[in-house]
Amino acid sequence: MDEVTNEITFKEIIIALLVAASGVANAYFWKQLIFSPAYTDVTLFSAPAATLFLFAILFSLLSLFGKSGILGFSAIAVAFIGSFLFIPAGAAAFLGIALALSLSLLAFRRIRTEARIAVFFGLSKILRQGLPLFFTTLAFVVSVFYFSSIALEKDQTILPRSVFEFSLPFLQNTLQGMIPGFRAAATVDELLLEAARSQLGAEVDISKVPKSQLEKLLAEERQSFSQGLGIKITGKEKAADLIYELANQKIEDFAGPYKQYLPYLTAFGFFLAVKVLTLPLYFITLGLLWLAVQLLLSLGVLKKETVTIQAEKVIL
Repeated sequence: MDEVTNEITFKEIIIALLVAASGVANAYFWKQLIFSPAYTDVTLFSAPAATLFLFAILFSLLSLFGKSGILGFSAIAVAFIGSFLFIPAGAAAFLGIALALSLSLLAFRRIRTEARIAVFFGLSKILRQGLPLFFTTLAFVVSVFYFSSIALEKDQTILPRSVFEFSLPFLQNTLQGMIPGFRAAATVDELLLEAARSQLGAEVDISKVPKSQLEKLLAEERQSFSQGLGIKITGKEKAADLIYELANQKIEDFAGPYKQYLPYLTAFGFFLAVKVLTLPLYFITLGLLWLAVQLLLSLGVLKKETVTIQAEKVIL
């Protein structure tokens, strides 16, 4: 059983306050990223990534060296409960608070217990008892934020717009192979003109075709396109918007009566993706934490001390 003491030092209070503040700040920046319409912009990841590393390092320091379990529990509770103030109240938020708080406190207790019974101080050995679980908790929190962003979408489409926009750059080459000259920002009419140029070949200069004939050709192509896809096309739609509408239509047809469960499946897939990304973050955090410990030792904030550990054994 993890012993909880009431011995609190000023240094420990400072670390606890920083844990609470960095946890809430990390959630705020993730919320800004996930709820942003420009969420595919990789430059927006800098603030969430920086605060995530800071939160993980401070959490680890508090777990490793904190003497007061009550103070540690309180700081972590503030960090994670405060995180969910940035999303609308609801079942997802309350479930998120309960599970995130339980997992984070378990991670804190595991590291704290291992640090107390360890014969020698080994960061990797001690932290592997709880730091991976801490990153799992962060992945869960981010996925709850993502699920909330889906719930707030006004069009209530099955495939979230943010997922589509994030995936579109990776599909660009494939789409260009299927649709000549495909560009996400191009209109349907512009793509139809590109297709016409490809079909007519180099011997025909499409720019010299009379405007009336060109309009008639485009109208015929749009009609054929509309009948084939089963949706009305004006020609002014952006290619990305058309593909997004088609993707949602196909997913809805495939899911049938189970389409209401797809947002949950999407959020779970998002959780798995973030969880995979936390694996390299775990090892980077270990390296940064080692540097932080060395710095704190050199500044006198931490000190080395030889202690005697009593162990209970069963002998013959």
